[in-house]
Amino acid sequence: MDRDWERVRILEREGLFSRHDAQVRRYINQEEINVIDCINIRKVFLHKYERDEQYERLAVYMDVRMIDYIKHEKTDVVIKGNPHVSCHLKYLLTFRRERGLKTARKGDFKKAGPDWVLSDLVGINASTRVDNRGVIIRDGEAQDHTGSEEGRPE
Repeated sequence: MDRDWERVRILEREGLFSRHDAQVRRYINQEEINVIDCINIRKVFLHKYERDEQYERLAVYMDVRMIDYIKHEKTDVVIKGNPHVSCHLKYLLTFRRERGLKTARKGDFKKAGPDWVLSDLVGINASTRVDNRGVIIRDGEAQDHTGSEEGRPE
């Protein structure tokens, strides 16, 4: 089983990569495997687009069902979770790119890496703020036909 998290480094912002890498290393050191299987994406939609002076961000809502459990690496004994029961989870994934970048053409990805990287991943619970703001522009350039700035203050 390949547990080399380094391959996803170019797909995640450094802070998120470090968090995930530490989690994988803990599993390896404890001789555990986090098994995620039978992933069923039930709902996915663009929740919010945000642009400021430096970055563009896309927040994506995702509703999934999947098998998620932890087993011992050598004995396959289940330590946590149930390999026969799926769990229902909701996430907000935030992708970020430098402002002004254009999406790479097909095939360019392997040369230069992705334009958008996963910068945050939040499990939705009762305290998670999921609002209806949609598009937020805070770069001083967005103006409608009357000359007023678009976007809503927080």
